[in-house]
Amino acid sequence: MIYILLLTLFLSIGLSIISYKLNKTSIINGLLILLSIFAIIANLGYLAFNIHIKIINIPVMILFTITSSLLLLVYLIYTIILVTDGIVVWYYEKHHLANNLSLIMGLIMIIYPIVNHLGFNILPNPFSLVIERIIEFGLLYMVSVFIAFCISVIICNLNKPTLNQDYIIILGAGLIHGNKVGPILAARINKAINIYWQQIEKTNKHPFIICSGGQGPDETVSEGFAMCEYANQHGVNEADVTAEEHSINTMTNFERSSKIIARKHLKIDKGIFVSSNYHIYRANQYAKIAGLPINGIGSKTKITALSNSILREYFAIMLNHKLLNLLIGILIIITTTILYI
Repeated sequence: MIYILLLTLFLSIGLSIISYKLNKTSIINGLLILLSIFAIIANLGYLAFNIHIKIINIPVMILFTITSSLLLLVYLIYTIILVTDGIVVWYYEKHHLANNLSLIMGLIMIIYPIVNHLGFNILPNPFSLVIERIIEFGLLYMVSVFIAFCISVIICNLNKPTLNQDYIIILGAGLIHGNKVGPILAARINKAINIYWQQIEKTNKHPFIICSGGQGPDETVSEGFAMCEYANQHGVNEADVTAEEHSINTMTNFERSSKIIARKHLKIDKGIFVSSNYHIYRANQYAKIAGLPINGIGSKTKITALSNSILREYFAIMLNHKLLNLLIGILIIITTTILYI
Protein backbone atom coordinates (compact mmCIF):
# COMPACT_ATOMS: atom_id res chain seq x y z
CA MET A 1 0.00 0.00 0.00
CA ILE A 2 2.77 2.43 0.95
CA TYR A 3 4.39 1.94 -2.47
CA ILE A 4 1.16 2.93 -4.24
CA LEU A 5 0.81 6.02 -2.01
CA LEU A 6 4.43 7.05 -2.60
CA LEU A 7 4.09 6.47 -6.36
CA THR A 8 0.94 8.64 -6.38
CA LEU A 9 2.79 11.36 -4.48
CA PHE A 10 5.83 11.45 -6.76
CA LEU A 11 3.70 11.20 -9.92
CA SER A 12 1.38 14.03 -8.86
CA ILE A 13 4.29 16.32 -7.94
CA GLY A 14 6.15 15.47 -11.16
CA LEU A 15 3.07 16.00 -13.32
CA SER A 16 2.36 19.29 -11.51
CA ILE A 17 5.78 20.61 -12.49
CA ILE A 18 5.45 19.42 -16.10
CA SER A 19 1.92 20.84 -16.43
CA TYR A 20 3.03 24.22 -15.06
CA LYS A 21 5.96 24.36 -17.51
CA LEU A 22 3.66 23.54 -20.45
CA ASN A 23 0.78 25.89 -19.54
CA LYS A 24 0.89 28.21 -16.54
CA THR A 25 -2.80 29.13 -16.88
CA SER A 26 -4.41 25.65 -16.93
CA ILE A 27 -6.75 24.45 -14.17
CA ILE A 28 -4.95 21.09 -14.51
CA ASN A 29 -2.16 22.74 -12.48
CA GLY A 30 -4.56 23.30 -9.60
CA LEU A 31 -5.98 19.77 -9.82
CA LEU A 32 -2.51 18.19 -9.79
CA ILE A 33 -1.32 20.35 -6.87
CA LEU A 34 -4.50 19.41 -4.97
CA LEU A 35 -3.83 15.73 -5.75
CA SER A 36 -0.28 16.22 -4.41
CA ILE A 37 -1.68 17.66 -1.17
CA PHE A 38 -4.09 14.72 -0.78
CA ALA A 39 -1.20 12.32 -1.49
CA ILE A 40 0.93 13.96 1.21
CA ILE A 41 -1.93 13.66 3.73
CA ALA A 42 -2.54 10.01 2.73
CA ASN A 43 1.14 9.15 3.12
CA LEU A 44 1.33 10.88 6.50
CA GLY A 45 -1.86 9.11 7.62
CA TYR A 46 -0.55 5.71 6.56
CA LEU A 47 2.77 6.25 8.32
CA ALA A 48 1.05 7.59 11.45
CA PHE A 49 -1.20 4.54 11.87
CA ASN A 50 1.02 1.76 10.53
CA ILE A 51 4.57 2.57 11.64
CA HIS A 52 5.16 1.53 15.25
CA ILE A 53 8.66 2.94 15.71
CA LYS A 54 8.32 5.78 18.22
CA ILE A 55 11.04 7.96 16.73
CA ILE A 56 9.13 7.95 13.40
CA ASN A 57 5.56 7.49 14.64
CA ILE A 58 5.34 10.50 16.97
CA PRO A 59 6.58 13.21 14.52
CA VAL A 60 4.46 11.76 11.71
CA MET A 61 1.37 11.60 13.96
CA ILE A 62 1.95 15.23 14.93
CA LEU A 63 2.30 16.25 11.25
CA PHE A 64 -0.86 14.33 10.30
CA THR A 65 -2.81 15.89 13.16
CA ILE A 66 -1.61 19.40 12.27
CA THR A 67 -2.45 18.91 8.56
CA SER A 68 -5.93 17.53 9.32
CA SER A 69 -6.58 20.32 11.85
CA LEU A 70 -5.51 22.94 9.33
CA LEU A 71 -8.04 21.60 6.80
CA LEU A 72 -10.81 21.86 9.42
CA LEU A 73 -9.61 25.35 10.39
CA VAL A 74 -9.65 26.46 6.74
CA TYR A 75 -13.24 25.16 6.46
CA LEU A 76 -14.33 27.11 9.55
CA ILE A 77 -12.50 30.32 8.62
CA TYR A 78 -13.79 30.28 5.04
CA THR A 79 -17.34 29.70 6.31
CA ILE A 80 -17.04 32.77 8.53
CA ILE A 81 -15.57 34.84 5.65
CA LEU A 82 -18.36 33.78 3.28
CA VAL A 83 -21.15 34.62 5.74
CA THR A 84 -19.56 37.94 6.79
CA ASP A 85 -18.89 38.96 3.19
CA GLY A 86 -22.40 37.86 2.21
CA ILE A 87 -23.97 40.05 4.89
CA VAL A 88 -21.87 43.06 3.79
CA VAL A 89 -22.82 42.53 0.11
CA TRP A 90 -26.49 42.03 1.08
CA TYR A 91 -26.45 45.34 2.94
CA TYR A 92 -24.67 47.44 0.29
CA GLU A 93 -25.47 45.79 -3.06
CA LYS A 94 -28.59 44.84 -5.02
CA HIS A 95 -30.08 41.48 -4.03
CA HIS A 96 -29.17 39.62 -7.22
CA LEU A 97 -28.32 35.91 -7.09
CA ALA A 98 -24.74 36.67 -8.23
CA ASN A 99 -24.29 39.10 -5.34
CA ASN A 100 -25.59 36.61 -2.77
CA LEU A 101 -23.49 33.57 -3.71
CA SER A 102 -21.09 33.96 -0.77
CA LEU A 103 -23.95 34.18 1.77
CA ILE A 104 -25.73 31.17 0.24
CA MET A 105 -22.55 29.05 0.21
CA GLY A 106 -21.66 30.10 3.76
CA LEU A 107 -25.10 29.08 5.04
CA ILE A 108 -24.87 25.74 3.18
CA MET A 109 -21.49 25.08 4.83
CA ILE A 110 -23.11 25.71 8.25
CA ILE A 111 -26.34 23.80 7.64
CA TYR A 112 -25.02 20.73 5.78
CA PRO A 113 -23.11 19.12 8.71
CA ILE A 114 -26.26 19.47 10.85
CA VAL A 115 -28.52 17.98 8.16
CA ASN A 116 -25.97 15.25 7.49
CA HIS A 117 -25.93 14.29 11.16
CA LEU A 118 -29.69 14.43 11.81
CA GLY A 119 -31.63 14.46 8.54
CA PHE A 120 -30.59 11.20 6.87
CA ASN A 121 -31.57 9.08 9.89
CA ILE A 122 -35.24 9.67 9.01
CA LEU A 123 -35.06 7.72 5.73
CA PRO A 124 -34.92 3.89 5.71
CA ASN A 125 -31.73 2.09 4.70
CA PRO A 126 -30.21 1.70 2.16
CA PHE A 127 -31.85 4.83 0.64
CA SER A 128 -30.60 7.16 3.37
CA LEU A 129 -27.04 5.85 2.91
CA VAL A 130 -27.19 6.17 -0.90
CA ILE A 131 -28.54 9.75 -0.77
CA GLU A 132 -25.99 10.70 1.88
CA ARG A 133 -23.10 9.30 -0.16
CA ILE A 134 -24.30 10.93 -3.41
CA ILE A 135 -24.41 14.32 -1.69
CA GLU A 136 -21.02 13.75 -0.04
CA PHE A 137 -19.31 12.67 -3.29
CA GLY A 138 -20.99 15.52 -5.17
CA LEU A 139 -19.81 18.05 -2.59
CA LEU A 140 -16.32 16.50 -2.60
CA TYR A 141 -16.17 16.95 -6.37
CA MET A 142 -17.41 20.57 -6.26
CA VAL A 143 -15.14 21.53 -3.35
CA SER A 144 -12.12 19.84 -4.98
CA VAL A 145 -12.69 21.70 -8.26
CA PHE A 146 -13.19 24.94 -6.32
CA ILE A 147 -9.89 24.49 -4.43
CA ALA A 148 -8.13 23.57 -7.69
CA PHE A 149 -9.62 26.69 -9.29
CA CYS A 150 -8.38 28.87 -6.38
CA ILE A 151 -4.90 27.35 -6.70
CA SER A 152 -4.97 28.05 -10.45
CA VAL A 153 -6.00 31.67 -9.80
CA ILE A 154 -3.08 32.07 -7.38
CA ILE A 155 -0.67 30.56 -9.94
CA CYS A 156 -1.94 32.92 -12.67
CA ASN A 157 -1.37 35.89 -10.36
CA LEU A 158 2.29 34.92 -9.85
CA ASN A 159 3.01 36.16 -13.38
CA LYS A 160 5.38 39.16 -13.43
CA PRO A 161 5.53 41.29 -16.60
CA THR A 162 8.75 41.86 -18.48
CA LEU A 163 9.19 45.57 -19.02
CA ASN A 164 9.40 45.37 -22.80
CA GLN A 165 5.75 45.46 -23.85
CA ASP A 166 4.24 46.97 -26.99
CA TYR A 167 0.77 47.21 -25.46
CA ILE A 168 -1.30 46.84 -22.29
CA ILE A 169 -5.01 45.96 -22.46
CA ILE A 170 -7.10 47.03 -19.47
CA LEU A 171 -10.34 45.03 -19.16
CA GLY A 172 -13.37 47.11 -18.26
CA ALA A 173 -15.78 46.83 -15.34
CA GLY A 174 -19.06 48.54 -14.53
CA LEU A 175 -19.06 52.30 -13.93
CA ILE A 176 -20.65 53.86 -10.86
CA HIS A 177 -23.31 56.59 -11.26
CA GLY A 178 -23.23 55.82 -14.98
CA ASN A 179 -19.98 57.63 -15.78
CA LYS A 180 -17.48 57.29 -12.92
CA VAL A 181 -14.65 54.78 -12.51
CA GLY A 182 -15.32 52.63 -9.41
CA PRO A 183 -12.76 51.14 -6.99
CA ILE A 184 -12.40 47.79 -8.83
CA LEU A 185 -11.86 49.46 -12.21
CA ALA A 186 -9.57 52.11 -10.69
CA ALA A 187 -7.37 49.35 -9.25
CA ARG A 188 -7.03 47.83 -12.74
CA ILE A 189 -6.13 51.17 -14.37
CA ASN A 190 -3.68 52.07 -11.60
CA LYS A 191 -1.94 48.71 -12.02
CA ALA A 192 -1.55 49.35 -15.74
CA ILE A 193 -0.30 52.90 -15.12
CA ASN A 194 2.34 51.58 -12.68
CA ILE A 195 3.60 49.10 -15.30
CA TYR A 196 3.50 51.88 -17.93
CA TRP A 197 5.76 54.17 -15.90
CA GLN A 198 8.06 51.37 -14.71
CA GLN A 199 8.74 50.38 -18.33
CA ILE A 200 9.35 53.99 -19.43
CA GLU A 201 11.78 54.53 -16.56
CA LYS A 202 13.67 51.32 -17.30
CA THR A 203 13.72 51.19 -21.12
CA ASN A 204 12.26 54.55 -22.29
CA LYS A 205 9.78 52.49 -24.35
CA HIS A 206 6.17 53.69 -24.14
CA PRO A 207 3.66 50.80 -24.11
CA PHE A 208 0.37 51.59 -25.84
CA ILE A 209 -2.60 51.28 -23.45
CA ILE A 210 -5.97 50.01 -24.72
CA CYS A 211 -8.89 50.74 -22.37
CA SER A 212 -11.46 48.13 -23.38
CA GLY A 213 -15.11 48.32 -22.36
CA GLY A 214 -18.46 49.11 -23.99
CA GLN A 215 -21.43 51.05 -22.65
CA GLY A 216 -23.93 49.23 -20.44
CA PRO A 217 -27.66 50.02 -20.30
CA ASP A 218 -27.24 51.95 -17.02
CA GLU A 219 -24.13 53.86 -18.16
CA THR A 220 -24.06 57.31 -19.80
CA VAL A 221 -20.59 56.82 -21.31
CA SER A 222 -18.62 53.77 -22.36
CA GLU A 223 -16.29 52.10 -19.89
CA GLY A 224 -13.45 52.55 -22.39
CA PHE A 225 -14.02 56.32 -22.54
CA ALA A 226 -14.19 56.69 -18.74
CA MET A 227 -11.04 54.57 -18.32
CA CYS A 228 -9.19 56.60 -20.94
CA GLU A 229 -10.13 59.86 -19.20
CA TYR A 230 -8.98 58.43 -15.86
CA ALA A 231 -5.62 57.37 -17.34
CA ASN A 232 -5.08 60.82 -18.87
CA GLN A 233 -5.93 62.51 -15.57
CA HIS A 234 -3.36 60.30 -13.83
CA GLY A 235 -0.44 61.22 -16.07
CA VAL A 236 -0.62 58.87 -19.08
CA ASN A 237 0.24 60.69 -22.35
CA GLU A 238 -2.80 61.08 -24.59
CA ALA A 239 -0.84 59.61 -27.51
CA ASP A 240 -0.17 56.44 -25.49
CA VAL A 241 -3.77 55.48 -24.72
CA THR A 242 -6.97 54.79 -26.64
CA ALA A 243 -10.48 53.63 -25.85
CA GLU A 244 -12.13 50.50 -27.25
CA GLU A 245 -15.83 51.28 -26.70
CA HIS A 246 -17.86 48.48 -28.28
CA SER A 247 -17.09 45.25 -26.39
CA ILE A 248 -19.81 43.61 -24.30
CA ASN A 249 -17.85 40.93 -22.42
CA THR A 250 -14.32 39.64 -21.81
CA MET A 251 -14.21 37.72 -25.08
CA THR A 252 -15.12 40.77 -27.17
CA ASN A 253 -12.67 42.86 -25.09
CA PHE A 254 -9.87 40.78 -26.57
CA GLU A 255 -11.36 40.41 -30.05
CA ARG A 256 -11.88 44.16 -30.53
CA SER A 257 -8.58 45.06 -28.85
CA SER A 258 -6.75 42.73 -31.26
CA LYS A 259 -8.04 44.86 -34.17
CA ILE A 260 -6.52 47.96 -32.59
CA ILE A 261 -3.25 46.05 -32.07
CA ALA A 262 -3.20 45.10 -35.78
CA ARG A 263 -4.10 48.64 -36.87
CA LYS A 264 -1.26 50.10 -34.77
CA HIS A 265 1.19 47.45 -36.14
CA LEU A 266 2.07 46.29 -32.62
CA LYS A 267 3.64 42.88 -32.08
CA ILE A 268 0.81 40.59 -31.01
CA ASP A 269 2.95 38.60 -28.58
CA LYS A 270 4.51 41.70 -26.99
CA GLY A 271 1.70 42.58 -24.65
CA ILE A 272 -0.11 41.95 -21.40
CA PHE A 273 -3.58 42.57 -20.07
CA VAL A 274 -4.69 43.83 -16.66
CA SER A 275 -7.78 42.74 -14.78
CA SER A 276 -8.78 42.03 -11.18
CA ASN A 277 -6.81 39.21 -9.53
CA TYR A 278 -9.88 36.95 -9.25
CA HIS A 279 -10.61 37.34 -12.98
CA ILE A 280 -7.12 36.59 -14.34
CA TYR A 281 -7.56 32.81 -14.73
CA ARG A 282 -10.71 32.98 -16.87
CA ALA A 283 -9.50 36.02 -18.80
CA ASN A 284 -6.30 34.14 -19.71
CA GLN A 285 -8.43 31.44 -21.35
CA TYR A 286 -10.40 34.00 -23.37
CA ALA A 287 -7.21 35.77 -24.51
CA LYS A 288 -5.86 32.51 -25.95
CA ILE A 289 -9.19 31.77 -27.70
CA ALA A 290 -9.15 35.28 -29.22
CA GLY A 291 -5.68 34.59 -30.63
CA LEU A 292 -3.70 36.77 -28.23
CA PRO A 293 -0.70 34.83 -26.84
CA ILE A 294 -0.44 37.04 -23.75
CA ASN A 295 -0.81 36.64 -19.98
CA GLY A 296 -2.63 38.73 -17.44
CA ILE A 297 -1.51 40.80 -14.46
CA GLY A 298 -3.92 40.96 -11.52
CA SER A 299 -4.88 44.08 -9.60
CA LYS A 300 -5.75 43.81 -5.93
CA THR A 301 -9.36 43.37 -4.79
CA LYS A 302 -10.70 44.37 -1.39
CA ILE A 303 -11.07 41.36 0.89
CA THR A 304 -14.76 42.20 1.43
CA ALA A 305 -15.44 41.69 -2.29
CA LEU A 306 -12.96 38.90 -3.02
CA SER A 307 -14.82 35.79 -1.81
CA ASN A 308 -18.05 36.65 -3.66
CA SER A 309 -16.06 37.52 -6.81
CA ILE A 310 -14.10 34.24 -6.64
CA LEU A 311 -17.35 32.28 -6.28
CA ARG A 312 -18.88 34.03 -9.29
CA GLU A 313 -15.80 33.18 -11.36
CA TYR A 314 -15.95 29.57 -10.15
CA PHE A 315 -19.61 29.14 -11.10
CA ALA A 316 -18.94 30.80 -14.47
CA ILE A 317 -16.21 28.20 -15.11
CA MET A 318 -18.56 25.39 -14.05
CA LEU A 319 -21.28 26.69 -16.39
CA ASN A 320 -18.78 26.87 -19.26
CA HIS A 321 -18.29 23.11 -18.80
CA LYS A 322 -21.88 22.20 -17.88
CA LEU A 323 -22.03 19.07 -20.08
CA LEU A 324 -18.87 17.65 -18.47
CA ASN A 325 -20.19 18.45 -14.98
CA LEU A 326 -23.55 16.88 -15.81
CA LEU A 327 -21.82 13.67 -16.97
CA ILE A 328 -19.70 13.57 -13.79
CA GLY A 329 -22.85 14.09 -11.69
CA ILE A 330 -24.62 11.21 -13.46
CA LEU A 331 -21.51 9.03 -13.00
CA ILE A 332 -21.48 9.81 -9.25
CA ILE A 333 -25.17 8.87 -8.91
CA ILE A 334 -24.85 5.60 -10.88
CA THR A 335 -21.60 4.50 -9.21
CA THR A 336 -22.84 5.29 -5.70
CA THR A 337 -26.15 3.51 -6.29
CA ILE A 338 -24.35 0.34 -7.54
CA LEU A 339 -21.90 0.37 -4.62
CA TYR A 340 -24.37 0.90 -1.77
CA ILE A 341 -27.54 -0.96 -2.86
